[in-house]
Amino acid sequence: LHLADRYGEPQRVQPAPMLDVGRFGWLTELVCSDPGRAISLADMAAVAGLSPSAFLRAFKRSTGLTPHRFVTEQRVRVAQDLLASPGMSIAEIAIAVGFSSQSHLGSAFRTITGMSPAQFRRIRCGRS
Repeated sequence: LHLADRYGEPQRVQPAPMLDVGRFGWLTELVCSDPGRAISLADMAAVAGLSPSAFLRAFKRSTGLTPHRFVTEQRVRVAQDLLASPGMSIAEIAIAVGFSSQSHLGSAFRTITGMSPAQFRRIRCGRS
């Protein structure tokens, strides 16, 4: 019996379910309407009706991104819009869109766009 358990038919792992990407509109809307709000994996999973681990697997399988990366990209998009006008400093924008500091925004922004927020602002506002 032990040998049959150990060397028998391998257990098949159920793949994570696919989630309807359209169902993530609420997440995009939430991040864009209140980008400074902290959104936990547990909160996102509860809205989707899944456990956090199941939501994480399904979200990544459906979008190719982790929920954290998705939220970070949405926050960077909001930051890009704010950087297009000179009304706020980069540090103010960082806090407004949910980053803990200007440095944290800069790191995420550079990873996603390939340039710093200051470079983006100069290009977007037409300054050299």
